[in-house]
Amino acid sequence: DLAIAAWYGPFSNGNKLFRNNGDGTFTDVTLAALGPGVQDRRSFTPRFTDMNGDRYPELLWVSDFYTSGYYVNNGDGTFTDVTTERGVRDGGWGWGSAMFDFDNDGDLDLGMTNGVDIPQTDIDARFLVDAMCLWENTGGSGMPERGGDVGFNDRRMGKALAVFDFDNDGDLDAFVANNNADPQLLRNQLESGQHFLRIRLRGAFDPTEPTRPGTNSFGVGARVYVQAQRNGPVQMREIGADGGYESQPELVAHFGVGPVSRVHEVRVRWPASGVETVYRDVAADQTLTLHELLCPGDIDADRFVGLSDLGQLLAMFGATSADGPMAGDFDGDGLIGLHDLAMLLANFNVTCD
Repeated sequence: DLAIAAWYGPFSNGNKLFRNNGDGTFTDVTLAALGPGVQDRRSFTPRFTDMNGDRYPELLWVSDFYTSGYYVNNGDGTFTDVTTERGVRDGGWGWGSAMFDFDNDGDLDLGMTNGVDIPQTDIDARFLVDAMCLWENTGGSGMPERGGDVGFNDRRMGKALAVFDFDNDGDLDAFVANNNADPQLLRNQLESGQHFLRIRLRGAFDPTEPTRPGTNSFGVGARVYVQAQRNGPVQMREIGADGGYESQPELVAHFGVGPVSRVHEVRVRWPASGVETVYRDVAADQTLTLHELLCPGDIDADRFVGLSDLGQLLAMFGATSADGPMAGDFDGDGLIGLHDLAMLLANFNVTCD
């Protein structure tokens, strides 16, 4: 679907939300899904992000004149405005934003740049020295502002905000591009004691030519699901080139997994093939690179799924591996079983491109 931010005024009708009909067309569902209040916001950045772990993305609008918005996805095509309840309304003159787990506790937090200077006017006097904001997601109804506590509170006119682990220590750092001022690189030194898992995807992987670039090298469009503990909440990240105002995130899915040193399950849903791969009992505190097989079922790598592949899979049927996926373990769950057989049969007699 498509969300468009707009600065409400005489030359704009405000923010818009369009539903993808799946046939190359879109339907304007702004009022039906969000209500009339969303069009009164003076927004710069819309963000779809699952903030509460129910697998439905919330819609956050970073805006100026204290008009930022937080809309919870109801799961039925509508959203509820909880901006005041979450405590994120008083964000000043917002520009860039990032939803990231700054303390690796398993909940996405919200960071925002701030400030504006419009020469020869006094309209911006109250926004000129606004500090950046960092709202902590505590899992409850409110999100306390923690920027001053952790040093995320510079008062320059910040525009772009990008988060990434620049020093490879397992927590997310921040880069801020300021207007008419030097940029800033903020190193995360929180030392929360929590664990993390980072997932890097390589799409359209051909096992016969492991160095050949794939058609979707970074797995853009893939969804990565992580369940840190059995029966616990599921976190989801979508690999994409979307971002905040004048910025783009790294193409790596970063998950804070709290106190656990081994993650119960990692699930990847690849966009083009529709293949879903599953990894269980994964060690935390690492960056894991996962590849999409170009042709599930082609065990002997002859670019054809046939009797030879079926025979090899049946010979290995029931085999398990604690060291990672084996040839024939197409879903990556460490077991060659019925799901793998079904994937092979679905591609039987298929010639791989």
